[in-house]
Amino acid sequence: MQILRTALSGFIATAILLILLIVADFFQRLHPTLDEADQTSHAVVFTGQFDRIDTALALFDQGRITKLLISGVGIGSGLRPETLADQFNFSPVARAALRAGDIVLSPDAQDTFQNAAEAACWLRDLDAQTGVILISSVSHLPRASITLERSLPPGIPVYRSAPPVTDTDHAIQREELGKFILSWLASLRPGFKQSPDHLALCRPGTATANP
Repeated sequence: MQILRTALSGFIATAILLILLIVADFFQRLHPTLDEADQTSHAVVFTGQFDRIDTALALFDQGRITKLLISGVGIGSGLRPETLADQFNFSPVARAALRAGDIVLSPDAQDTFQNAAEAACWLRDLDAQTGVILISSVSHLPRASITLERSLPPGIPVYRSAPPVTDTDHAIQREELGKFILSWLASLRPGFKQSPDHLALCRPGTATANP
């Protein structure tokens, strides 16, 4: 009985320590990390709040990035690939990049895990060893960044970027912490990197042209 109690106490202590480490990781990931010294030309937006797309387009028009994936451009997000350029008033440069396939709009991803899987598939055929810029809202950055990092091959940096903090970010931070803990643990499971069948960008030989 004493051995059982000791083992149980050890398990509880380990679980508490793990949760504390995950919580610390959450608060560290709330902060964007992108700066001028980071040398990468690839970026991905996990759609949700529309200002994430505005932030990405600003980086593109500044010449900071030359390849952009906007993941989750589906009806459920209030977006459509056919009308997004007009909805967000793409610049002539961005419209040309859209036609050339340098800006890719994908409607397939339906949640953060699928956004990450799709981004990893998009990057696999690009020279992305210098890393990728992840653009999402501040409150979503922890969950988005842990899933993206664990979807990519080891050694590819993920630089976090976000629009200015809003009241919504503060309001949902506690909810996001719970989702982050679940995502942190779920992304360790065997088979996590296996892509859902409906993600077109993850099919062998799929071109990155837009409809």
